[in-house]
Amino acid sequence: MDKSSNLTIAAQISMNRLADKIPASLAGILSVELTQPSQAIIVSQPNIALAANRVEDLSICKAFWLGPNRILAISDQGQIDSDFFGPDAILSDITDGLALFHIRGPGWRAICARGSSIDPAGPVLEIGSCAQLLFAGLRALVHRTAPDHMIIQIERPMADFFCQWLTQAVEALAHTDGLMESK
Repeated sequence: MDKSSNLTIAAQISMNRLADKIPASLAGILSVELTQPSQAIIVSQPNIALAANRVEDLSICKAFWLGPNRILAISDQGQIDSDFFGPDAILSDITDGLALFHIRGPGWRAICARGSSIDPAGPVLEIGSCAQLLFAGLRALVHRTAPDHMIIQIERPMADFFCQWLTQAVEALAHTDGLMESK
């Protein structure tokens, strides 16, 4: 099943509108991409043991530790199969519930530092880790995938606000650091 077939038409339109709101002023400072892969919460003794605040790359998905007996599974390969996680696992499809913002570029650390008290390059959020925190005043799951790449998962209803916050944060950073010419 194609990953976009899980989305309703309204959800696809919403994601397109959000993508259109990412301004050209981000170019050269920060790269932002919105994606919406299949996502599910797995609870009730899944057969996968994850260390706290860790991410595991499994054969069918990435598994994010959310708490004891609670995993967030994200897959670019389509629908997530609950059988993979064991007979007692309970799967709740939340594909339409979260928007994933991929943040890259020379300004990503500064932007992330503006949104949270956690240093994205520090030991708390090393590559392969995840953290549930407030980011830009919003509940978020943050996952660092590479030295210059972070994924911020925001609840879909708040994604529009996050786009606006991100735009203002980048413009403020650009002006204070001289990265953009004054208008």
